Amino acid sequence: MVETINGAVTINLTDSQVEWCREHAQKTKEHHDNTGTGVYSHNRLFGAIVGARCEIAAEVYLTRLYQSMKTNYRGDIENPDIELKEKPVEVKGLRGEDWDKLKRMVPPKQLEKYVNSDSILLWLTTESGNRVIIRGWNFAADVASKGEKVKTICDNVWLKDDNDMRSLDTLAGALRGDWK
Repeated sequence: MVETINGAVTINLTDSQVEWCREHAQKTKEHHDNTGTGVYSHNRLFGAIVGARCEIAAEVYLTRLYQSMKTNYRGDIENPDIELKEKPVEVKGLRGEDWDKLKRMVPPKQLEKYVNSDSILLWLTTESGNRVIIRGWNFAADVASKGEKVKTICDNVWLKDDNDMRSLDTLAGALRGDWK
């Protein structure tokens, strides 16, 4: 079920989607543990579950919004990004209780890659039960141009001002390339 409240979109994942996320997160963690390819030493199974839930919610939303979407997420542990025919979309997810202190942050190396590929960043949070909230979006270039360097458990670029996050009602136009 998809529901819009105050400009944010709530996706209620099915029990089978949540179970798939748990299984996929376990495989992802094992893959990175075995290959030593984990990006951060603080990655844990719970973080992989949050990421998977946000990716699935984004896929549900984008499929409804933009019918030409394709995804390589479910089949490729090493490249879990959502791809659209016209523009890459990066899903940035947090637990709901972390939103106020960690919202709209991207590590600098990731941000550089996203800017170079003209990516769109979707900001999501996982909530209680099976709920995921899509809070807004930005062009990666927005974060690069307006972001502040901060350090949490790693270096990040933070889009601090809430007013700089773009509204979801403008996302379809951006995906079609109607404006930048």
